[in-house]
Amino acid sequence: KRGECYYAMKTLRKNLILEGQNLEYVKSERDILIQCRSNPFIVKLFYAFQNVERLFFLMEVARAGTLFNILEYQAPKPFKQDRIVFYTGEIICALIFLHSKRIVYRDLKPENVFLFDNGHVKLGDFGLSKQNVDNNHKTKTMCGTAEYIAYEIYHRDSYDENVDWWSLGILIFELSTFKTPFYANNSTDITRNVLSDQVIYPETMIKETRQIISGLLERDPKRRLGNIISPHGLLKDQPFFREPYTFDAIENRLVRPPWTPTVCINIIKNN
Repeated sequence: KRGECYYAMKTLRKNLILEGQNLEYVKSERDILIQCRSNPFIVKLFYAFQNVERLFFLMEVARAGTLFNILEYQAPKPFKQDRIVFYTGEIICALIFLHSKRIVYRDLKPENVFLFDNGHVKLGDFGLSKQNVDNNHKTKTMCGTAEYIAYEIYHRDSYDENVDWWSLGILIFELSTFKTPFYANNSTDITRNVLSDQVIYPETMIKETRQIISGLLERDPKRRLGNIISPHGLLKDQPFFREPYTFDAIENRLVRPPWTPTVCINIIKNN
């Protein structure tokens, strides 16, 4: 109906939060969402409130679902390059903002990239994110989704925001091929693959895409693309962003989304 507004409601049961000792994670997620309210590349939190039994986050709703839903819907037909470049650029904008606030995301994957009716994407779900992390204040927690976890986390090293750039490399590979580069049937084999295997690129992958993925999947985080001291240069200057869209155009919202969803995917997520 005209004037009708839709919202997403995330509900969290207090007893489960306390039993799992997850109170600090929930507080952190709320605080991060509040910090990010003004950023157009991150899902907006409108209100956070509670009753006796539950906590509630009222957020803007992505009625077209997530990139995971779109990958399922699209497969096996490949994404056009303009969509891969566009989605990647908007995700980078979100990560740059988070890192400027000393927040490491730690859970970049298609399920956490939300697609809106207008064709734009935004990052959401900050349950694994951590505040106050930078090159001088690192963390060691083992967390994330197995196929997207960075090399240094599996290596049990202290790490910073550069783990997010590794996950971005995995995501671009998946958008381009419908699979992740270190996939295995169990977490033990995934760990081994990340620590020792080389990425095998399909012959059909264009050079610019292979180049940006290769830079993002550097095992040394100091050399990794996204790190300001990386020998690969700056992310925004990569040939990947020369055609059809420049990074600056995406960042300044000058690009009309190359694809607009025609079907809304209704998802109810209970926690």
